[in-house]
Amino acid sequence: MNTEMTLHLAKYIKYMDDTRNVMVVIGNIEEVLISQYLYEQRHGISATDSSTQHRLMNACALAATSLSDRESWGWTLTLPGEDVGYFVGMEPEGMLCTRAKPADPLTKKVYLQRQKNDGPLMQSHFEPDTDCPVKTVEQYFNQVVQTETRVAVADKTGVLVQALPDAHFSGIAQMGNEELISLYTSKAQKGELKQLFEFLVFYECRCDEEMIYTMLDKLPRDQKEELFTGQNTIEIECPRCGRNYTASRKDLMN
Repeated sequence: MNTEMTLHLAKYIKYMDDTRNVMVVIGNIEEVLISQYLYEQRHGISATDSSTQHRLMNACALAATSLSDRESWGWTLTLPGEDVGYFVGMEPEGMLCTRAKPADPLTKKVYLQRQKNDGPLMQSHFEPDTDCPVKTVEQYFNQVVQTETRVAVADKTGVLVQALPDAHFSGIAQMGNEELISLYTSKAQKGELKQLFEFLVFYECRCDEEMIYTMLDKLPRDQKEELFTGQNTIEIECPRCGRNYTASRKDLMN
């Protein structure tokens, strides 16, 4: 088998801590970063090596694993003072992709799109209180979902802890990131948590030539003409992962 096409699967595991009545997710993003590197190499995408982006990917994977039902999530963040904005997409089967683009450092905003199966598209937006991507995901749960939540990421390991009814959460809310990660990774290793399920996360994008052509084909003819501006072919970049596709005037204008 071509090793470049091998999926590197990261395990994100959801647990119950009955002693505090909280739900816990633990995961490590390392395998996703390996598959991201291979994906970018395979498709000639400029390499991504941003600790901010990696921490955001980890936090988004933790958030997706916390759900009772699988959903598609699309996070778009511009953090205070950052001249780069980030997108992270999560699919129900565990597929994750990301993209970084230049942004106005004076802008701060978060947009989140969620969709369950073929249900309605739900959209949320808020202003981040911090330039930390992990704290921004935490803020979403506390402010928008209104569920007490702590999200911590250190190196490549992440932990999400979420309050259930009658939870003992005050001590957890006050813990530092490394203390929280150490506590729950230790509890998991000792078998002191009740495992609920395992979610496998990997790096890929759902884009393909058919999807790109379908998107372009829906444009009015005058907009298609404007895109080509006398050229026979154009390069189209997937907004989710940065992969380039070549579109032909002949195929789209007939």
